[in-house]
Amino acid sequence: MEGYKLLVKYSCGVQSSMIYLKRKGFGQLFLLSQFSFMTFYFNFFLP
Repeated sequence: MEGYKLLVKYSCGVQSSMIYLKRKGFGQLFLLSQFSFMTFYFNFFLP
C-alpha cells in the first residue's frame, strides 16, 4: 500500500513537471524518461 501512495504522489509531481517542461519544449524527452522509470518501478518494486 505504501508503494501505491508513493506512486500517486510521484505521478502528481510528474504531471506538474510535464506542464512546465512542455512549455520549455522538453515534453517529449521528459515523457520518455518517465516511461522508463515507470517500467523500472513496476518491474522491481511491485510484487
